[in-house]
Amino acid sequence: MPRTSWTKEIYDVDESFVWPLYPFQEVSDAQMWVEWVLEKDWWRKIWDYGFLIKVKKATSPSTDAGTVKKKWGYEITPPLGCMTQGFLSHEMGHIPCWKSKPHHGKAFINAYNTILTNILRDATVKGIRNEWIARGVPIG
Repeated sequence: MPRTSWTKEIYDVDESFVWPLYPFQEVSDAQMWVEWVLEKDWWRKIWDYGFLIKVKKATSPSTDAGTVKKKWGYEITPPLGCMTQGFLSHEMGHIPCWKSKPHHGKAFINAYNTILTNILRDATVKGIRNEWIARGVPIG
């Protein structure tokens, strides 16, 4: 059976190269960045579903991090110490393919790659892609 998920490989790259990128000090700063992304032409052309994305601050190390679907849109809770553009980009990559299974399959990889390509410097994206390729993550 062909492989359909690359969770470990994506997390390995994220934890080393992506999640540390561009930390926010306050939830309000992270929220402004998310809203900035949602207004970008490239996002709206591909995924303009008219939903909201709200960033929620983790209150303890045991707070569940990740994205939760709500009636009004999506809520992203970064883990303590990881309120960064990198983490938010990963979580936003889940939203366009929310109903897709597995959660770290090709639909997610394509969405996440699109987000990274549009928000990061070319050299940074190339480095991340090279790390994915080295771990067998399919791109494109």
